[in-house]
Amino acid sequence: MPSRLTLDVSPENLSEARASLNRLVEELIDDRDAGNHVLLAIDEAIQNILRYGYRSEELPGKLEVTAWREGGDLIFELRDYAEPADLERIRPRAWDPARPGGLGLRLIHAAMDEVTYSHAPGGDGNILRLRKHLG
Repeated sequence: MPSRLTLDVSPENLSEARASLNRLVEELIDDRDAGNHVLLAIDEAIQNILRYGYRSEELPGKLEVTAWREGGDLIFELRDYAEPADLERIRPRAWDPARPGGLGLRLIHAAMDEVTYSHAPGGDGNILRLRKHLG
């Protein structure tokens, strides 16, 4: 049975959202290292949703998080209600130590085993699906 959270996210309440997500991850994962990888990926995703998805006048933005086990995998689905993203432009940038920041997508892809982006049904928002192999 999937676990679900609905969060109102904004820069002002990120610590509250992180605490809720941490509790959810602890319920689903016994492996602390895997749990930390998942939390890192979700945290980076939320930051990107806030930075690139919702406009300031739309904050706090609604974020629905659904998580479930599928065999030995844990799957998290993050659904926002921001403008549909240009899926062709969502790419991790090349690592350049002289250029700080902008590594969120690289971290998400490094922390998770599978990362997919899609538009929500009806074009009302976006869905990020993260898969972590647990064993």
